[in-house]
Amino acid sequence: QSLRVQALDSFPIPNDQGLGPGHSLLVTQAIIGGQSRIQWLLDGANSFSLGNSYVLPAGADIRAFGAHESGGVWSVYAGVRPTGILQGVWSPARHTLVFNPEPELTVAPPGSPGAVTQKVTGFADCAGALYSTINTTLYRRNDGVLPSGIPRWVSVYRAPPVGPHNSGLRGITCLTHKGSPSLLISTEGNGNVYRFDHLPRGQLDTTARPNPGLVADGLVQTLEFQPITAIRQ
Repeated sequence: QSLRVQALDSFPIPNDQGLGPGHSLLVTQAIIGGQSRIQWLLDGANSFSLGNSYVLPAGADIRAFGAHESGGVWSVYAGVRPTGILQGVWSPARHTLVFNPEPELTVAPPGSPGAVTQKVTGFADCAGALYSTINTTLYRRNDGVLPSGIPRWVSVYRAPPVGPHNSGLRGITCLTHKGSPSLLISTEGNGNVYRFDHLPRGQLDTTARPNPGLVADGLVQTLEFQPITAIRQ
């Protein structure tokens, strides 16, 4: 058994998902009876139940959840180490999540060359798309039916390598800057906070992959805050 709660999040359920307005879903991960489970409950529920849970592979753990609606389908996403990103589709009829065991984005297994860690450290629903950070890479999800050769998740930014005990990008957050949606991301190690503007619309192909540390496909990178400099001052 483990009492460590590594991820806990609450998401408003869209009005068109069978419950009407004003409802939210609480989701977390816990070890129950020796099994690692994703658990969720609706507002007003008194406790979690095994009926509203999904069993993960042995040893899997979660550091982040996200939620996103596309084409009338609302889903919750779980960043599972070492599996990858799993999608749980909300059922308006059953009022519960249905998880697909096949990951939408597979991360490198532990011990892979060049992979310090493959924690999925965050999600952000921003500018009509879902973003996620895994180690030093920022990914963006392609919604809808995909043309041949177009991946579901596309890398749109890669930070320079971090130290052996760091896990790259942290704290991904969507905000409004000068009237438009932007992303804030911090880099573990130096703690620098970067803002990404001009977020792309529609589907991206694999040519969106950027050069390390440079401007991603159409994204303008701005250094907003350097905590090391601030602390020295």
